[in-house]
Amino acid sequence: MSTRSRIAVVDAPDKVLSIYCHSDGYIEGNGICLHEYYNSKEKALEIIKQNDCSYLSSTIEESRFYNTWRGDITEALRFYNIEDCLDHAFFRNEFSGIEYMYIWMDSQWFVKAGHFLGRSDRTIGQHTLIKLEDAISYEENRHEREENEV
Repeated sequence: MSTRSRIAVVDAPDKVLSIYCHSDGYIEGNGICLHEYYNSKEKALEIIKQNDCSYLSSTIEESRFYNTWRGDITEALRFYNIEDCLDHAFFRNEFSGIEYMYIWMDSQWFVKAGHFLGRSDRTIGQHTLIKLEDAISYEENRHEREENEV
């Protein structure tokens, strides 16, 4: 079973670009990958330019983007604001299966999860966002807490 996510970049005040990523959308997967290897607007836009992907890796060449890997034709979705982008991922009528949304804005990554990650750094409409570095720390600490409970 795949953990689906969307990756978005605020490219201008009225331009948010978003792509779908099929696998490893959880914090320990795409979250850490984005934080470690794509931690700038330029690098985030490199991902978006490739369009939808099956798997994100530490380099564009090692990643599997549908357009180059399978010859599919996909395009990044464009939104005029972050709230519309988040609503599309989490509140559409049909099941999207998106569990995590990663957004590059304000010179850093934020994440919205389908479940609560323990704190809130920013609220947009009905959506609670957390700085990705804090979400990574929260997940690491969660694993430590679970080990101590055993």
